[in-house]
Order: sequence, then structure tokens, then C-alpha cells
Amino acid sequence: MPTILARRTASAGLRTTSIWVQVPHYVSQNSSPKAVLGLVREVQELISAPIPLGELVEDAEAWERGVDELARTDEDVAEYVRRLEQAQDAAEPPEASGDAIAKEFEQFLRRRRETD
Repeated sequence: MPTILARRTASAGLRTTSIWVQVPHYVSQNSSPKAVLGLVREVQELISAPIPLGELVEDAEAWERGVDELARTDEDVAEYVRRLEQAQDAAEPPEASGDAIAKEFEQFLRRRRETD
């Protein structure tokens, strides 16, 4: 949808831009103040009017602490994060491909389901 809107506005002579953030899928079921903060900061670079952040910086820091705590206290999540990091750091590009990460995530979910 964003691409369609961007093409339509561009064809009408309007400038457009697209800003995206990535949120780890294992914590993306809730809103991410850190992602919102990243988007707001990028928008701030594009416009001249100040954007009040309110408590967003503190909320983003608290969210990140919560994710870090989850990775430290939940062994399944911690193991999954380790595997994702290993896949990302792998020297061979196929190891870090989207298909490889998706396969690893499916295996993680199967193991978790079996232990529940």
C-alpha cells in the first residue's frame, strides 16, 4: 500500500518519502516505543517544525530494557536470539538468508510447542 500511495502522489507532482523501522519479530506483537522514536527522529530530520517527544525517549529505553530482560530470563528466547545472531554473523551469506532465519524460527516454535 505505501508504494501505491507514493507512486500516486509522485505522479500528481507531490514529493514523497518512505520511512521504515525493523522490530525483531519475537517482540513485535506489542507496540514498540523504540521503533516509534526512530520513526519520529527520522521525520524530524525531514521537517523544520519541532516534534515534541514527551515521554517517548523514556518509554523506548524501558521497552529496550524489557526486551533485554526477556532475552536474559527466558531461555527459549535467549537461545533463539543467539541463533539469529549467529545466522546474521555467519560468513556464508546463505546462512543469514531470510529463508534460513525463517526455517530456524519454525524450528524454535516447534521446540517450544513440544516443551509446553
